[in-house]
Amino acid sequence: GSDDFAVRLLLEGLKPTKMAKRAISERPERFLEILEKLGDWRIRVRRRWQVQPRKFKANDACVIELDSVRQIDVNYVLVKMNDLERKLEGQGFFMIIVERSFQIGDPAIGKKAFAGAVASMLEDLIPLERFLSRAE
Repeated sequence: GSDDFAVRLLLEGLKPTKMAKRAISERPERFLEILEKLGDWRIRVRRRWQVQPRKFKANDACVIELDSVRQIDVNYVLVKMNDLERKLEGQGFFMIIVERSFQIGDPAIGKKAFAGAVASMLEDLIPLERFLSRAE
């Protein structure tokens, strides 16, 4: 973006989000175990809807900063997903975004080691992606 550089795991669309919601509700302890290893990441559950062809709007239903919480209320996240599913029947969908961002101008971005750090961040997301896509 124009303000930041972000590394994201994005799940959107009916099938991927339903699959992720099912994985979280069936194995909340595994979900928490994976999240505990993600430190400085943020989770967003976001509503997205179309306002014109190729133009969408979005707003957050919940945002959880993983470095600032000791225990995540999985039921709260699931309630937000369920609420959005009910609201969005035929009018959009919800997304799950797990992201870590760096402000433009952050000295870390300009260092040669940053590319390796980003690759490591992507590797950190693999267990979560496998869990949410039910490949685990």
